[in-house]
Amino acid sequence: MSQYVCEQRPGNPLWPRDPQRRADIARWQCWNLAHWAPAIQPYVYQNLFKRFRGLGEADDAVLELAASSFRRYAAVLNDHLANRDFLVGNSETLADFTVASYLTYAEQARVPLQSYPHICRWRAEIWRLKAWQAVLPTLS
Repeated sequence: MSQYVCEQRPGNPLWPRDPQRRADIARWQCWNLAHWAPAIQPYVYQNLFKRFRGLGEADDAVLELAASSFRRYAAVLNDHLANRDFLVGNSETLADFTVASYLTYAEQARVPLQSYPHICRWRAEIWRLKAWQAVLPTLS
């Protein structure tokens, strides 16, 4: 869907014309769906959603099981970002917005990012973008 929307505006830098860059963006979007989102979901559900819905306290056993998967995929992302500002190329793309979106409520969900300095730096950079600020939801 996001690729289609970007395609509607020729020259959109979020979905550049270069086929190799597009393939790399799509790779990160697929990685997000297959690995990153499932690794973060238990934190969001246990530490945030359950509280909002009055479903009780976070289940520490579930979070302990989730930690291994999270560490594995956070290390992949952190290592990839070690020598670059963005996931693909020299500027933000759909890949950055896709992967970063799962960190929208990282603090409230207590996603353990503190051991991943490159993710934290990259996330802060994404959060500073006017485009991100314009659509960033707030918790009430």
